[in-house]
Amino acid sequence: MTSLIAFTGGRCLAAGDPIDVALEVRRHLSESDQPVLVFDRESSRTVELDLRGSDAEIRARLTPVSEETPAVARGRPKLGVVAREVTLLPRQWEWLSSQRGGASASLRRLISEAQRDGAEAGARRLAQESLHRFITVIAGNYPGFEEAVRALFAGDAGAFLNRIALWPEDVRAHAQFLAKTAFAADSGFAQLVPPDRLGRVQAALLAVTTAAEPQSIARLTNGASGAIVLKAEVGGQPYVLRLDCPGDGFRDPARQYACHAIASQAEVAPRLLYADVGDRVSVSVFKAVDDQIRRAQKLTALATTLRKLHATPLFPPLMPFLDAMALLLGHFGASGTIPVEFSDRMTALIETVRPVCQPSPEDIVSSHNDLNPNNILIADSRAWFVDWECAFAADRYHDLGTIVNFFGQTESDCAAILAAYFGREPEPAERARLELMRQVSRLYYGVMLLNAARRECPELSLSREAFARAASSPQSGGIGTADAKIGHAAAMLSQAFEAAESDSFQWALGHAERD
Repeated sequence: MTSLIAFTGGRCLAAGDPIDVALEVRRHLSESDQPVLVFDRESSRTVELDLRGSDAEIRARLTPVSEETPAVARGRPKLGVVAREVTLLPRQWEWLSSQRGGASASLRRLISEAQRDGAEAGARRLAQESLHRFITVIAGNYPGFEEAVRALFAGDAGAFLNRIALWPEDVRAHAQFLAKTAFAADSGFAQLVPPDRLGRVQAALLAVTTAAEPQSIARLTNGASGAIVLKAEVGGQPYVLRLDCPGDGFRDPARQYACHAIASQAEVAPRLLYADVGDRVSVSVFKAVDDQIRRAQKLTALATTLRKLHATPLFPPLMPFLDAMALLLGHFGASGTIPVEFSDRMTALIETVRPVCQPSPEDIVSSHNDLNPNNILIADSRAWFVDWECAFAADRYHDLGTIVNFFGQTESDCAAILAAYFGREPEPAERARLELMRQVSRLYYGVMLLNAARRECPELSLSREAFARAASSPQSGGIGTADAKIGHAAAMLSQAFEAAESDSFQWALGHAERD
């Protein structure tokens, strides 16, 4: 009896150390005639507390009696290895002998793995029994009880959580706590998938595989998106399992999955196998990254895939990209994340670019709108784009400018990207629009990263000096921390501000409009 939880009606009266719970239960019973149910928090067995006598007597009864620690024998510990006869077929002996460590070590390893797997299955069974015991005692008369029990033993976490949604808050919270183990194996599934979405994820996996749970699961990204993106392996086949956030004024799962489907059919995105807009869950093919591809080949692959994307049937629209940027900057400026002088410079840059960069009809294409390195995979000697959260029909030069910003480290790199994308030498107006949209792309990523950092640090407000320090600090690696996001964002914004003062920017303003 290591931990208890006490309920009166549907309200949690106390939880934790048995002594503390017992004293709180006695205090409650001295003031009220409302009955109390006490459970062991692990097994959910009901516990009868002896509340007679004083507080000191109750403490004494519930204080564990310490036992002496046995003396440790000196010398080398006995391993307990016992030799016995094992009968196997010749091919089985041959296989065992070929394994690492020989036949004996292999047998011991196989037995240990079987014991571990059995322990995991046993822990899940005990958790199911504990959850069933708890809800049977306390929730037998609640609406949806019988349906919740059926969902529990069917392994349908989503249905279970839906059925208990109207139960008293404290009862529901403890049931959800027990459900974390009852509905998922110790493979990491329960730790990586929120309990209220387990059933939906299991349904998605069953739609494309033969199992509701993967043999292994791991988080794939730690970027600025709020989505949970996982690599799930079922039957030796890896899949990408994505759990998206609710839609807002910009993000829309219905548009996202529609864009992914179009890109999947064009083979510029890994194949989309399953998508449910209501559940905000999708499953797609996992692509193993090839790190050995040469840089020149990589640049060509990026531009070729981008050209192929821009030639697909048109994505659903949202709004003109530069109008969306103006709205984004307006909301961001009001947040106070950076000094007003910097947000004003961002707004001024957009208002300078908008009149001369209104796209022609042929420049409105199926656009990814977030082609940062985290959303590009090099596999099978070609580029694949992932994460279609920001995709809609938009100006081709935003995608192109983003690719050039992230991968055009030298003039020759930029030339290689443009040659592969256009299939010819770009015209002056094309170069000019690209130069202007490169700065818009830097503003976009600066704002997106600072917004992501603010979600981690809601009180984030950079002074002029802090912004300058972040912008001047060398940036390398990922964006897994708030400080890394701030550093990358400040560097991008500073690059845009500097470029806006350059001769090349002024030239671009004068040549971006077509005749």
